[in-house]
Amino acid sequence: MDQTRLEMLFESMNALDKEIREAIVAEDTSLVHYHLFRAYRLIEKVQLENKHSLLPFYQFLSKWHQRLAQMYEGKGYIEEAEREWLSAISFHVGETDQNPYIQYAHSTLAAQNLSVSREIKEHMPYISLENLSSVQTALRKAKFSLKTAVTKSAINDSTSYILGWIDEMEKALEARDDLKSDEAHEFTKPVVEDVLRELDSYIGLEKVKQRVREICNLVIFNQLRQEQGLKVNQPSLHMVFSGNPGTGKTSIARIIAKVFKALGVLKKGHLVEVGRADLVGEYVGHTAVKTLGKLKEAREGVLFIDEAYSLVRGQGNDFGIEAIDTIVKEMEDKRKELVIILAGYPNEMDRFLQSNPGLQSRFNSHIMFDDYSIDELLEIGKIMLQQKQYQMTDEASVVFRKILIQRVRENPKSHGNGRLVRNIIEEAILCKANYVVTCKQQNLPYGQLDEIEKVIMQMVLSNMNTLDDAEKVVKGNYQIDPRGLIN
Repeated sequence: MDQTRLEMLFESMNALDKEIREAIVAEDTSLVHYHLFRAYRLIEKVQLENKHSLLPFYQFLSKWHQRLAQMYEGKGYIEEAEREWLSAISFHVGETDQNPYIQYAHSTLAAQNLSVSREIKEHMPYISLENLSSVQTALRKAKFSLKTAVTKSAINDSTSYILGWIDEMEKALEARDDLKSDEAHEFTKPVVEDVLRELDSYIGLEKVKQRVREICNLVIFNQLRQEQGLKVNQPSLHMVFSGNPGTGKTSIARIIAKVFKALGVLKKGHLVEVGRADLVGEYVGHTAVKTLGKLKEAREGVLFIDEAYSLVRGQGNDFGIEAIDTIVKEMEDKRKELVIILAGYPNEMDRFLQSNPGLQSRFNSHIMFDDYSIDELLEIGKIMLQQKQYQMTDEASVVFRKILIQRVRENPKSHGNGRLVRNIIEEAILCKANYVVTCKQQNLPYGQLDEIEKVIMQMVLSNMNTLDDAEKVVKGNYQIDPRGLIN
């Protein structure tokens, strides 16, 4: 009698296996759960004297829950995936190649953006007092699951390696003094006024500063209305930054992340900067995994996508479209946990948004970053030098201005703004180094090591940045024409 029932049950479970696999491929979770319910009822109705005869059918259930967990992981639904992994473990029997204990361990670690394929030191910048507890909990869950697998004779080289990796990670976290919970290292949320003062310290960007303050005021206003029980229409905080290179887009994105953290909009307030290569995969299905990974890394913070228009290259089989679709869906599903900022050149960004109505309707805040003026570039250069413990003489500043005017005129639309200034400063330091070493070799005075003099900036103006050029200047074998160039 039992044998007949087992055969009938086996046929029914095989039929369900096909239907569940098809439902998972179609990502129809409602249908998957319906078929699982049918399977539970079938097993429940079969009354067998030998209960061990049902164990192979529990393995069916374990396999189906594993597949469902993997589907949820692929969509970035971490809590749902964990629930399914635990169900898979509860029905797991015996040995299989896809041991759910081990897979659950990987899933738990991945939920906190931890991966055994990356070195432990690579994870350290992303672990702070704020997410320490979640990370430690994930490590403990993974370790417990793996040790359970070991007790069930599922240990192998891979299992041992992961357990060792978890032990090393726990030691690395224990060794970090900044993660100690004493008063000296107690985590404090930034104050809005302090962050806005930092914003004001940036050179220029007056329109940008005003727009950031307006966004900040809107958030505070809505919070005040909510406290009084008034209706609040939560605005979209996703933004578009348009501007030429070097206009401070990334720096302001970091400020916005800090502001939202200070206001309680985002718990972590960190910035994850990505480009096309970080989001777009090389084969079918790879893009969604990469994009969801970065979205997960940016959760409770800001995802900054530089040169966002590069996601679409106009090719019919371009996987960038898949990245955009994934981002748009997460923007809706995780709108209270994530802020996305798209950035790039003005004209390209306009065309990009106009070609995708779905994106255009979701980014209400469009902030334009104007090019810096010559005076602002000069001031930025002086600040960069101060940060490197240099100072520039007044005479050198006059030549510096000439260099800026010349190079901006050469490339009026793509001169680089702040990046141009950084390049000039690096040229000046190289010229200074060549000049000082040449003077020292010839037992000649070389001035202050922390000073950029007029002659150094004249070398930059004349593109004299080699040792031979420095020797020519040191020996005085040169003339200066009316433009300030060394001949």
